[in-house]
Order: sequence, then C-alpha cells, then structure tokens
Amino acid sequence: MSWLSGHVSAWDTQYNDGRYVGDPPEPFADTVLAAASRAGVARGLYVGCGNGRNFFHLVDQGLDLRGVDISSEAIRQVTASRPEMADRFTVGTIDAIPSKETFELVIGIQVFMFGTRAQTHTHLAAAMSRVEPGGLLCLRANAVGTDVWPSHHVSEVHADESFTVVYESGPKSGLSVHFLSWREPADIFAGWLPVYGPDIDARKRNHGPGQWSQFEAIYQRPA
Repeated sequence: MSWLSGHVSAWDTQYNDGRYVGDPPEPFADTVLAAASRAGVARGLYVGCGNGRNFFHLVDQGLDLRGVDISSEAIRQVTASRPEMADRFTVGTIDAIPSKETFELVIGIQVFMFGTRAQTHTHLAAAMSRVEPGGLLCLRANAVGTDVWPSHHVSEVHADESFTVVYESGPKSGLSVHFLSWREPADIFAGWLPVYGPDIDARKRNHGPGQWSQFEAIYQRPA
C-alpha cells in the first residue's frame, strides 16, 4: 500500500464513521475570511475540503471556492449536502486540478501534514505553485509541542526541530504524520509576506490526553 493510498483508506473510514458531522468550523476559518477581505481576494481552492464544515462556512460568507479531497467518501458527503455545488468538488490531490489553474487564495486546514517531512514539503510546494502573484496561502497544520497520541514512534527528527511520527494504533495506524516547527515554514515560505501569524493554537484534546498544537499562518505571494 502506498503512503497516499493508506491515507485515502484511513480518511474514507473516518468519514464513513461520521468524522466532523455536526462539528462547527475551525476559528481559523474566520481568520481566513478577514485576511481575504483585507487583500481583496475571494476566488480560491480549498485543499482537503473534507465533508464541508469549513468549506461551507467560507462560501456562505462570500468566498468563491472549489474543493479537492483525497477521500471519495468526503466528496460524496459534501456533494450530498449541497447538490447545487457538486461541480465545485474534485476527488484527488491538488494535482487533480488542471495544471494551468491558479487561484487568488489557497486554503489548507489540517491537511499539509500528512506523510513524511519530504512529502509534506512536496504537498506545500504544489499548493504554493497554484497561488497567483499577490494571492494568499492559508495554513493550519500539526505543530511541535503537541502531546502526540495515541501510540506511535518518531520516524524523523530534523535540525529545525520538526518531526514525523508513525502511528501504531488509532484511525491513522501505520501512517506518517509530520509536525511543523516554527523555523520550518519560514524556510518554506522564504520571500513570501506573512500577513497573519505565524501563531500556535494550543488546545486541550476533546478525545485523549494532553494538548494539541496547530501552526497557523497566512502568507502572501510576492506580486
């Protein structure tokens, strides 16, 4: 099983089990709305749109978004929720969007972290390449400082203090997930302007022990 097919299978299972159903949008979605308003941008791509808890909030507040997700079950649910928007959604990675298409706004909330460090960087680079000059990339992803749970082992540690784990139990058992450091995005987005953050959102887990830390930032591509 490839690293990507493993994540596809895991997320199909989680969405089949009711993941995010009835959950409110992440507060970071309102941060995205405020930044988009200040920059005068609205036409965007939501990477990892899931079954719509953040996507619909953003669209209902005025953004003109398309969505892409590796989980066919997520896309089935999101199109069932809003059939009139069915043509906005695509199953796959960002590479499933025609290569020449670029956007004023690219959003990834808890998606640019799946896989190894190299796979995370490749995914981010693909998203950055779709941002038009002067446009925004909005990032929320796992961060160092998280009390990683459930059982896992650390598979990578980098000099910038980022690390990757492979879960040994739970819904992501057998899968790699990367945790960003403060220094890592600064290197990735060198030359881009941070218009929000970087910041860390640390909160107590709803399920399981300890805290969950998320790196949040919005970067503007040079015009």
